[in-house]
Amino acid sequence: MIHVFARVPVAGRTKTRLIPKLGAERAAQLSAAMAEDTLAVVRSTGIAWRIEYDGPADHPFLAGRPAVPQVGEDLGERLANALVGGGLAVGTDCPLLDASRLTAAHDAATQGGAPLALERAIDGGYTWIAVSASAVKRGVFCGIPWSTDQTARAQIDRALALRLGAMVYDTGAFDVDVPADLTRLTQRLKRNPAGAPHTRALLASWLKPSER
Repeated sequence: MIHVFARVPVAGRTKTRLIPKLGAERAAQLSAAMAEDTLAVVRSTGIAWRIEYDGPADHPFLAGRPAVPQVGEDLGERLANALVGGGLAVGTDCPLLDASRLTAAHDAATQGGAPLALERAIDGGYTWIAVSASAVKRGVFCGIPWSTDQTARAQIDRALALRLGAMVYDTGAFDVDVPADLTRLTQRLKRNPAGAPHTRALLASWLKPSER
């Protein structure tokens, strides 16, 4: 299964580092658009999926979708609880995902090919991770410094310390968290005309007619 880790797009509570540039409402709209693009890629894999959400359960974003609340004190516990049976976890802050890589990593982790695979982000974190049930049971998420520029490195080192094989994808991927990421995303979208249609349409709607 693919577990989509998403913060419910409530204005003022999501994409907070972008609020000074975009305002609370637009930051939430961007969060929602990127989540929709992520879900579209996930659905295209044909693998069963569900949303692991953080936020109010009655938000329209969750309506009619398979969803359960995240459980745990930190991200490590939340990942371990969601992936106890093995599978793939993906965030919603990187709308330009590759479905074929997700499928390959998920299948490798759940069918005995590789106990861990991740796509490293340029800020030192990772955009998604696939793990086997055995890796979770052995504590692969323990002791990781979350939300730092060493998160991916520490996650890889933890896997190696447990003598687990690790597949690492360095694709230039990035989460959209700060204004510089938004500029980078705009540039990437120009080179990838088919990618992230929801995010693309939202960003275009913010432009003045003379800028389109």
